[in-house]
Formats: sequence, C-alpha cells, structure tokens
Amino acid sequence: MSLTISPVRDQLDVIVEASTIARDVSQQRQSASRTGFLAEASAALSSSLDYETTLKAVAHLAVPAIADWCAVDILREGRLDS
Repeated sequence: MSLTISPVRDQLDVIVEASTIARDVSQQRQSASRTGFLAEASAALSSSLDYETTLKAVAHLAVPAIADWCAVDILREGRLDS
C-alpha cells in the first residue's frame, strides 16, 4: 500500500482535518521485481561462455526469486553429472 496524508487547512492556516489517499501498489512492485529478475538473468546468461558457470549463476538467481531450491543435471558422454 502507498498511503498519502495531506493536511486540510482553514482560512487561518490551521490544520482542521486530513485528507487520506490509499493506493494498492502490489502490481507495480511485482512488475518491478520481475523486470529486475529478468535483467539479472540476462546479465548472468551473457557473462560467461562457459555453460557450467552460466547454469550455476542462473540457478543461484532462481532460488531466492522464484524457487526454494534448484538442481541442474548435465548429460555428458552417456553419464549424468549433477
């Protein structure tokens, strides 16, 4: 919530009441959070040509932002490495 409170004054400039405006800003905050995550993920994806480094960076970004945990399995020459 965003709350704005403004004084209402009489002719003698004495505060006689207050005007209050409450706004729901949850959608704006969610949008900013998503945009920030995408910017960080883009930077991580373009920061290294080494795919293992890139996958680790993206996994580390995903865990606090969109998941409780993350695992990446890589298939190499017939065997599975974690």
